[in-house]
Amino acid sequence: ISAELSGNNSPLSNMNLSLYANGIFINTTKTNADGVVYFDLNCSPYNGIISLSVQFDTLGYFSTSAVKELFITGGIINITKIDYPSQILVDSNGNITVWVNSTFDISSVVIYLKYENEAYQGYSMKRIGNTNQYYFNTTFSQEGNYYFYMVAHDIHNNVKISNIETITSSSTIPEFTNLMEVVAIIFVIYAISLILCGEKRR
Repeated sequence: ISAELSGNNSPLSNMNLSLYANGIFINTTKTNADGVVYFDLNCSPYNGIISLSVQFDTLGYFSTSAVKELFITGGIINITKIDYPSQILVDSNGNITVWVNSTFDISSVVIYLKYENEAYQGYSMKRIGNTNQYYFNTTFSQEGNYYFYMVAHDIHNNVKISNIETITSSSTIPEFTNLMEVVAIIFVIYAISLILCGEKRR
């Protein structure tokens, strides 16, 4: 942070200038030959808008600069989870849900969706009540791959962009998409084979 001193007093160098943030004294530094001073401000204790002012004294008279506002943000946005069907039937509705955590309030979550090599189209995602979940529902009308990603903004314009995800739309869905179902069916087949083998031995 820099401040420049000007006026009729001479010289302008080697004068004390003090920095205040929200009316609280931070530090004092001396001006250089041009009447300019540079302050170091540790931003970590602040979050949001702070008011900065510089005070200097000459011959025992104090003067304070106009107040300048500085916006400091340590806002963090995290997209912690995305829930969507990896495969879906053509002309079926599919729901995409995202979980967004943020230091500040979220102002918008937009999903960008495209089919194959077409251009991305942006759609606003709807918030579920007062939760951190946002959803988008659409119909996948063509067979092939759909690609999407989300962009979340908070009220201070911090941004988080998700990875690109894929949903495959097809006229038929493989019968066994759940690993537990596959294991259960294999177990049943194995049990039946043991029974048949036992009957043959008799």
